[in-house]
Amino acid sequence: MNNPILQWSGIDTLKVGVGVIWPETDHAILMQHFEEAQRQARQDNAEPWRMLAGTFVPTAYGRKKYRFGLQDQSSQFYLTTEAEPDGTTPNVWVELGPRFTTIRDIDQTEGHINATLNEIGGRVQWIKPSELHLTADIQCDEPIEPNDFYDENFKPKWTTRARTTNAIIKEEIQTPENHITKGQRMEYIRIGAGPLQVRIYNKTQELKIRTEKLWEKLLWHNPLAEHVTRVEFQIRREKLKEFDINNLEMMRDLAPIWKYLTTQWFQIQDKPTKARNHQPPNRFWETVISAQPEAEARIPRKRIVPNALARVCQGMGNITTALAQLYASTPEQISEQDAMNKMVHLWKITSEQARPNLWDAVDQRREKLRMQMRAHVINDETGLATAKNE
Repeated sequence: MNNPILQWSGIDTLKVGVGVIWPETDHAILMQHFEEAQRQARQDNAEPWRMLAGTFVPTAYGRKKYRFGLQDQSSQFYLTTEAEPDGTTPNVWVELGPRFTTIRDIDQTEGHINATLNEIGGRVQWIKPSELHLTADIQCDEPIEPNDFYDENFKPKWTTRARTTNAIIKEEIQTPENHITKGQRMEYIRIGAGPLQVRIYNKTQELKIRTEKLWEKLLWHNPLAEHVTRVEFQIRREKLKEFDINNLEMMRDLAPIWKYLTTQWFQIQDKPTKARNHQPPNRFWETVISAQPEAEARIPRKRIVPNALARVCQGMGNITTALAQLYASTPEQISEQDAMNKMVHLWKITSEQARPNLWDAVDQRREKLRMQMRAHVINDETGLATAKNE
């Protein structure tokens, strides 16, 4: 990854949940329109809906619990049959692809969602980001290779807080016609899973295969760049809430999140050692870090959920597993109380964290919780804690 040059960075994909209220008198009629439009779409006879917000085409199928869909070239809207959201559960799902997000700002995003839903009779109550893809395209002298991520002993050159990593993968890429051409493969690496992950892959190779995305080259400072690597962070709802991204307004400044992701959550280094957390990033990753303006890293806040029942259920789950391991065969006559007493005894004689007296341990833990709660303010709406100093 020699001579890295930043070509483009920004939001690649955005998915949001929307709470919409539909007037009761119009909602039934609207659902009938969608029923008919969906039937026609399944017969490949869908008629476009020409609106001020754009020209949309009804989809033949919805997604998951969202029964009906409308889409244009850059966005997709999916609706449930509910006339209003169920508390904080959205009744409309919106997916904004690269054709939309790469050229529009937050105000235009909010305006597009409001205008589209208002025109078909809805009243938007709230918009909550559910999935966000932050990306950076880096030009180098050569395409990415496995040795960019591993040393001669196949030890990784990266440091990460993620628990799940996938090694270099050669993935067959399908053309729009679903035809796989021999030799058309893309190498990539994925770190993390679930709510937070990063993917690094050969972007120019992808564009050679997926020609419908060639327009993305126009985003680059040099559209003729020969070797471009994409770094893409995928952040889902669970992690977005920890970053305090609860609405579109909070997405105006993503630089602190980018700083955290590229300096604390994941880094690539040339010569990692046993103390590789103290090693500087290599030149390629320094360029990735620079993709956003300088800012203090926004560290995801810890959750403090004052729910004793959840703790009890979690503890009982662990105890049940331990009993299954201790009594793999059918146990002799033993009561549940005897089993619990044996578990506590086992804990006291084998665990370094055990206390001579259970209530001493409870007092120490209670004081620890008090200190944590003092440093946080409980959010009445979500039941999660927002750190005062973050």
